[in-house]
Amino acid sequence: MHRITEGQGRLQDLDDLLAIAGDMEGKTICVFADAAAWPIQSYIAKFRDEFETYIRAGRKARSMEAMSCPS
Repeated sequence: MHRITEGQGRLQDLDDLLAIAGDMEGKTICVFADAAAWPIQSYIAKFRDEFETYIRAGRKARSMEAMSCPS
């Protein structure tokens, strides 16, 4: 995720994230693994085209400071 948000992502990163999430899901008695895996799997399944467009464009995520509303 860090590489993607820094504008250095590769399309392969999406498949890597899905593989890592799949390896975590249901493999431990700790529910936190499933809780961490499911959002990644869901977001990529539902928004893969948007992720791919973002990666191809080499965009960098804006910082939370830049996104905050002016006071």
